[in-house]
Amino acid sequence: MNTVTVGANPSQIEGKLLAPGIVSYSNVMRDPAGLIRDLDGLTEMRQLIWQPGQQGSGIQNRAGALTRSIRDVETVSIPAFAKTPELKATGGVLAVLSDLLDASLLPLLDAYSRQFGIGGDLDNEGWQLLKYGTGQHFDRHADAAKMFQRRVSMSFYLNSDFEGGEIEFDQFNLKIKPETNQVVFFPSTYVYTHKVWPVISGLRYCVVGWFH
Repeated sequence: MNTVTVGANPSQIEGKLLAPGIVSYSNVMRDPAGLIRDLDGLTEMRQLIWQPGQQGSGIQNRAGALTRSIRDVETVSIPAFAKTPELKATGGVLAVLSDLLDASLLPLLDAYSRQFGIGGDLDNEGWQLLKYGTGQHFDRHADAAKMFQRRVSMSFYLNSDFEGGEIEFDQFNLKIKPETNQVVFFPSTYVYTHKVWPVISGLRYCVVGWFH
């Protein structure tokens, strides 16, 4: 896998094909550990607040809250600021994070789209920061559904100093142990069902994105 730098030319970016349609890129961001420190600091200052992750089907328990039996993770959602200049002007911390992720990840989306002949501009649904602690997981699922017309999915891993937390694509017999500063792109369709195994110890930080 090659080294990817911010602002790289998509035509010069190459990734590693892990299975049909599943591509991994390495060395995505200059300082992913620094981003984790920033997230932790912003959390302490209460400028970021982690929320329980929601699952797309809206499955609820008897108390009316979304159950964690399917998707158990802490999240921070970052809107697609590029499409809303008025939000970008007032977005503060989230706008800064959005700019950083756009610069690091969108050139790789372009490279992936070129490799597989995905025509037209893909709309970014926005970024989602994820933090999995001990025992947290996401059961088998596909990212596209009737109410989520997604074409491409992405998982960017900020660290690897944890046990468990592998992502598995069951239909390709592929189980990936995340590496620090690695991003994986794949189609969102039902063929690419996947799950995140429970974290055994440590914290698993990643960023996910979906594109229409």
